[in-house]
Amino acid sequence: AVGPTWGLPPAACMWIYTRAVRPILAYSSVIWANALNKQYNVKKLEKVQALAMRMGSGALPGTSNQALDHIMDIPNIAAFLKGEAAKSAARLRATGEWSLEVIPDSKGTILAHTTVNNSYTGNIGLPKGISDLTKPLLCVDTTA
Repeated sequence: AVGPTWGLPPAACMWIYTRAVRPILAYSSVIWANALNKQYNVKKLEKVQALAMRMGSGALPGTSNQALDHIMDIPNIAAFLKGEAAKSAARLRATGEWSLEVIPDSKGTILAHTTVNNSYTGNIGLPKGISDLTKPLLCVDTTA
C-alpha cells in the first residue's frame, strides 16, 4: 500500500515496477504477442502500468495513461511488450531456434504458438537471412 504521506517512496515503487513487475509481464511475450491485438487485453495491461505510474509519480487518479507514460518517460506497455516479443523472435531466429511452420488452411485446426506468431513477426519486418548473432556454446574442460 502506498499513500501520499506513508508507504514506499515513489522511487521504490518505480523500481519495483520496472525491475520486477514489467519483466514478469514481458516473460514469454513472444508466445502471446498476438493477444495484444485485442483491446481488452491491452486495457488490462495498461491498468497495471497506470497504477504503477500513479504510485511512482504521485499523480492524481484522473491523470490519463498517456500523460503518465510521458511524464515518467516509460513506453506504453503494449508497445513495450511488442518490442520485447520482436527482440525475442529475432534472437530465436538468429540462433536457429525459431520454428517456421506454415499456417494450415483448414478451419478448426489448433495452431502451434510459433505458427500463430509467424504472421506477427512477418508483419513487423524482421530482417531475413544471416545474422551476426552467434549461438552461445558451453565448453567445460574436465581435464584440469
